[in-house]
Amino acid sequence: MSDRDDNHRPWHGLHRPDARTVEAVLSDQCPHVLAGPVRAFSEGWDFTAFDVGDTFLARFPKRDDVPRTIPQERRVLDALASAGQSLVPTDRFYGEASDLFPLPFTVHRKVPGAPLDELGLRDVGPGAAGRVGAAVGALLRAVHALPLSLVGEPEDDAEGMDRWLFEAREILARIRPELPTAAVRRTSERLSSEAETPDRVVTHGDLGPEHIL
Repeated sequence: MSDRDDNHRPWHGLHRPDARTVEAVLSDQCPHVLAGPVRAFSEGWDFTAFDVGDTFLARFPKRDDVPRTIPQERRVLDALASAGQSLVPTDRFYGEASDLFPLPFTVHRKVPGAPLDELGLRDVGPGAAGRVGAAVGALLRAVHALPLSLVGEPEDDAEGMDRWLFEAREILARIRPELPTAAVRRTSERLSSEAETPDRVVTHGDLGPEHIL
């Protein structure tokens, strides 16, 4: 298999720097973030993440096509910060390709918290579902209010929309006993096949509980 083929396999990491390489890159481009050791943290579909001391997180692209999303991400985060979203990562740094690592990368101050799927609403205390729901709702309203020009022309993806609707109906069926009757009715109406096609808005493409701190 060629490098070109490898580069387009989902999840595949064509570029996999180790902690020593990441430390060298950061020392060269943003030494102010090196207030502690660099350690492997985790990885997602597009990035490998490294702890930088106790304060920062560095994200290094796994494939050549990934960096094209970084300017878009930067525009969205800048707009949300300007709109008063206080939990947008601060002290962000955008690194450049170099001889040490061939792709742009990002560094940002860590956002405090534990993933919701590890914690569980019942561990947070009475009224947690309402508080978390209100906080996520407020953030989504801010995201939906962003101009589409920040992310470029959206692609038509009818198949993807059908898949998302199917998954949303399955989730609603599972959590139905936990929700007020009125909320179930309103949500069911919005997810029905007869519902009007909503206006296009900027939204988060993977907002699962593992991504909510």
